[in-house]
Order: sequence, then C-alpha cells, then structure tokens
Amino acid sequence: MDPKIALVAAMIALLSLPAAAGQCAIRVDRQAHPGKVAEAYGPYGNRNPTVEMKPADSAEACRELAAKNCTIIRKDILKSKAVQAIYDGIPVAAGHDLCKP
Repeated sequence: MDPKIALVAAMIALLSLPAAAGQCAIRVDRQAHPGKVAEAYGPYGNRNPTVEMKPADSAEACRELAAKNCTIIRKDILKSKAVQAIYDGIPVAAGHDLCKP
C-alpha cells in the first residue's frame, strides 16, 4: 500500500473516533434533621457522604452536573447538603462546596 494512502487512512480513522469524556466524581454530604437520620440516609444504603461517577466533557460540565445535587427536595428530612466535584482527579472550584454562592 502506498505510504501516503496509509497515512490518510490512519488520519481518517483517528479523527472519526468520538472524543472521550472525562470522569466527574460528585460527592454529596447530607445533614439530616434530628431523629431523621435513617430516613435521610436510607435511600443511599445508609451511607453518608455518597460519591457518584458520571461522564463529563469538561470541568465546567462536571460543576454543572454536581450543582444539580444542591436542591433539597425532602426539606422535612434534610437540613443541608454540601456538594463537591472532582473532574479527572482535579477538584472543581478548589474543592469548595458548590451549594454555597
């Protein structure tokens, strides 16, 4: 095979690969109201904090994914949450709580 054709074929194959997404680790630390610990942590296997891994294209995308966890839905059970994110091993927002402005 002609070396130029081989080079072009290799470049086409390489450029057609999808871009690999990075890994976003989302750490959520929940604080329950007094007497509500079992209800607060039960849905998470009685673990607190929890860490969830999600694919993300950038540190900013990781931050956005993590920030979605700041909303407290069960306000009668949880009094607060702290959310941190790590994108490809590097803390997002210097490791600060993404729920605090």
